[in-house]
Formats: sequence, C-alpha cells, structure tokens
Amino acid sequence: MAVQEIRSGSADQDGDGNAGTRPHGSAAPLAVPGAQARLNRILGRETWHQTGGGWISGAIYGANDGLAAVFGIVAAAAGGGDPKQAALAAGVSPGLGAIVPVIPFMITTGTAAIIAAAVVSLVAHFLVGAAKSLVTLRTWWAAGGEMTLAGVIVGGATFLVGLALPT
Repeated sequence: MAVQEIRSGSADQDGDGNAGTRPHGSAAPLAVPGAQARLNRILGRETWHQTGGGWISGAIYGANDGLAAVFGIVAAAAGGGDPKQAALAAGVSPGLGAIVPVIPFMITTGTAAIIAAAVVSLVAHFLVGAAKSLVTLRTWWAAGGEMTLAGVIVGGATFLVGLALPT
C-alpha cells in the first residue's frame, strides 16, 4: 500500500481489489484501535516517505540486500583473499543463487511451478552445502544436509508466513 493511500484512506481496505469500497464507518478486519492516528503521526514526522517510484523501490531494496550480502564476501576477502576473485564471486554467486528458484516459473505456472521451485531450491541447497565441505572439515553429505535443512526451515517458515497473510 502506498504511503499516499494510507494518508488519504483510499486504499483497498477490504481486500477485494476495489479501492475504498467498504461501507463508510465499518471497521477494518483486525483493526487496532487508534492505529490509524498513530500511523498518521509517524508519517507526518517521517517526511522522507514519498509515493511513486514504481519499479525503482524494488530496485533500491534489492540493491540494499545485495550490498549487505556482498559486503560480507568482500569483508572476508579483505582479510587475506584475492580482491578480483572476491569481486567475481560476490557478483556471480548471488545472481546464480537467486535465479535457481525462478527457473521453474519460466517453464510452467501454478502449483507445479511452486513444487518444482521447492525441489530445485533444496537440491541447490544440498549442492552448495556439499561444495562448502571443500573449505571446511565437514563431510560433503553432512554439509549438504545442513544446508538442505536450513533451506527447509527458511522456506517452510516463509511459506507459513505467506499463508498467514491476507490475500
């Protein structure tokens, strides 16, 4: 929901895709008393919130995520690695990792794509974990299993959050 819609109260408040069609005076589902007034005070103080931008906001948040991830790689390389190699790894590996769960959606849609994305992602988690054993003292299957378990936990938790959010 855009900040301007929040301020004006003209957003899709009933979830049916039609902005502002809830009967006047009816309460929002699960509304917290006084929440709108508090939100208006916060938005009034935080003058940097602006509406618009379209795709640019996604690009900015994506860049922010990328900066955080890449900084960790670069910081590790600064501790004694080859900067060119670290830069290449930092540039290529997040892109490769991010495209893996998207590939099934390039081929199909719906539930089949979701299941395929989960399977492909878990296989990728296992392979990355197994590759991690090249630089650790762990066995390939233990490192792969650990990464797969992490993928199951994070993916499952994210899926449950998605189910809990209103559609």
